[in-house]
Amino acid sequence: ELTEGTIYPILARLSKEQLVTSEWVESKQGPPRKYYSLTPNGEKTFKILSAEFEKLATMVANTSRKPLSQNKNKDRKSIIVKKEKDDAE
Repeated sequence: ELTEGTIYPILARLSKEQLVTSEWVESKQGPPRKYYSLTPNGEKTFKILSAEFEKLATMVANTSRKPLSQNKNKDRKSIIVKKEKDDAE
């Protein structure tokens, strides 16, 4: 279960990295609510990471079905995951 203490720091980081935007919307029931949306760069990043995750999940599923003796180096595939550095770092 995800808590507010987990979600909001992640959303703040995504906002700082300009992957999401947020806006407050008045609610008829209770206080205003904050809605988050992916930016164009956030959509691009999501597509890239989703594809990489699918590759990783497939590799793990295929590896876990074979006995260890059959998992040779020739069967290994790799994925590249990199994070671009911010100019501020």
